[in-house]
Formats: sequence, structure tokens, C-alpha cells
Amino acid sequence: MDDAGIDLQVLSVTAPGTQQVDPEYAGDLSRTLNDRCAEIVAAHPDRFNALASLPTQIPTAAVVEAKRAITELGMCGVVINGHTQGAFLDAPEFDELLSAIEELDVPVYLHPTYPPAQVAEVYFGGLTPEIGSALATAAWGWHAETGLHVLRLAASGVFDRHPALQFVVGHMGENLPFSLMRADAVLSGYNPGGPSVAETVRAHVHITISGYTTAPPLLCALQVFGADRIMFAADYPYGDAVTHAEFLAQAPISPADREKIAHLNAPADVPSLGDRGAHRRPCLIGEEPRRDAEIALRDRFRQFSVRGCNLGDHGAGRSRVLLSRTDGGRVARRAPAPPCHPRRP
Repeated sequence: MDDAGIDLQVLSVTAPGTQQVDPEYAGDLSRTLNDRCAEIVAAHPDRFNALASLPTQIPTAAVVEAKRAITELGMCGVVINGHTQGAFLDAPEFDELLSAIEELDVPVYLHPTYPPAQVAEVYFGGLTPEIGSALATAAWGWHAETGLHVLRLAASGVFDRHPALQFVVGHMGENLPFSLMRADAVLSGYNPGGPSVAETVRAHVHITISGYTTAPPLLCALQVFGADRIMFAADYPYGDAVTHAEFLAQAPISPADREKIAHLNAPADVPSLGDRGAHRRPCLIGEEPRRDAEIALRDRFRQFSVRGCNLGDHGAGRSRVLLSRTDGGRVARRAPAPPCHPRRP
């Protein structure tokens, strides 16, 4: 963390988390993992926070664990790894869980997961195991599935029912920037008089740059989502934080957009934790589900960031921060900061 300039890293369990185990074990496993993360955070509260793993196979148990993890353990949000044994979050059984998360006023980090066996066989069968596995996951399938998941939420009315709900997806928006307007042209006609699918997605979804360190995808994301909805992330530990930071520092974008992506969007655009006493800590979600991080660029990148995190006190002693990924982003800082209440779309 120090070598990469990471001030605060938000820990979470890598995909598929606890969502694909037998329901009889999912609740206990989620609690155990969350307690373990909380122990690590308690030992280093100035360096770590965490996202809650949830037993989504049992939505009522997931509600209970989400409330415990946020209000008692002080976690920054929840991580949901794609489908739960074939069911997406637009399914009616998850409505109570989404209501609880909305009420808790924390973001959902939506990370990809492995495809169901039937999907894997049809789309990724007939290839060498190495190529089939890569296409099913990081080379293509993860991004297609998560983009689809977001479009399902937008087109099926989930965000109409949960207007304050905020999601974060990584990997430069999981193919959404390139394809959102095409999807909008086809899907929005099914909701005459209502908000378009594109409007809905851009009001409820934040993206991170994790895993993408070339200019064309970033420029596309900027044109479609705008700089206010993009956060820095590095896909740690699967991506290199220094490489991502250097990319953002040198990207052919305006200084204003660079600073928004690097750190200004962190407190401004993702729900804060609300008032939870000693656990109160503004946070965001960034990318992948192993850990979420925000990185403070130290001396070598200092010229590309500005002091202050838009958390209320912009004194000279505030950290310079970038969102780094391990899963998403949270607000990295050197010293306790007052809570922020972000703008609602």
C-alpha cells in the first residue's frame, strides 16, 4: 500500500463471494468473513475499511447481515457478485434487500461472477480450458454479464422503485459506455413517458477505470457518462496501482476532469455512510470485489491532484486521494474527516 501510495484500502471477498455456496452455509460464512474483515479494520482503522459479503441466496438473511455489517461493524457498503445461482437483482425476491441497502444509504459494488454452467457450456465450450476460462471471465464474459445486469435493473423498473439506490461497476463501465445508447434506442420505447434507460443508468451508476489503461475507452466513458460519474481504480490486487495512476496522470483529458476522476468524485457522488457514531466514515465503492481502495498519490504524482476531498474541511493538511480499485473506491485520507452527504441525482 505504501509503495503504491494507497492511504486506505477497503477489503472485500473476491468473486463469487458467498453467493454460490449452499444456502445452509451462506449465512454463517458471510458473518464469519465480515467479522474477519472487521477485525482487520479494527487493527488498522486508518488504513482499512470493508465491504460486506451477503448471503443473497437467502434474501431475508442478507437484509439482516447488511444491517449488521453497516450499523455494527461500520462497513462502507456491500459487494454483490453478479447473479446468485442464476438470479439477477431485478428478481422480486431481492426487492426487500435493495430497500434495506437504500435505507442504509450505502452503495452496492456490483462485480462480475462466473457464468452458470449452462451458459459456460454454450458460449465458452469447445475451446481449450485456458481460453474458455479467460473468455468467460476477465477477457470478455464478466464485462458483458455485468453490463447486462445493469441494463436489466434499469429496464425493469428497479431504480423507479428505489430512487436513492446507487451502484458502482468497474472495468471502465463493463462495456456500457460503448453500447449504452444502442441499448437505450431499443429499450426506452418500452417505457413511454418515463425516463430513458440511458438517463436511468447515468443517474444510478458510477464507473471506475479499473483494468483499463488506454485512452480510447476512457474518452468514450467521458463522452457517455461524463467526468462526474467516473472514479479512479486500479483493480488491485489483479491490477497494478502505480500503472493505473501513471495512466490517469498522463491521460489526454482536461485537468478538471482528471481531478474529478482522481478524487473529487469520491465524496461527492457516492452515498456516505450516514451517522454511525465511531464508525462514521465517508466512503465509495470502486472496483473489484476483493478489496476496495482509494489511493493517495504521493510526491511523484502530487501535481496531478489537489488537496481536500470535498468532505467539508478543505484545510491544507488533507490528503490527496485517488480511488484505487481492489474493488472499488472509498475515500482515502490521512486524518479523520467530517462526513459528507453527496448530491442526489
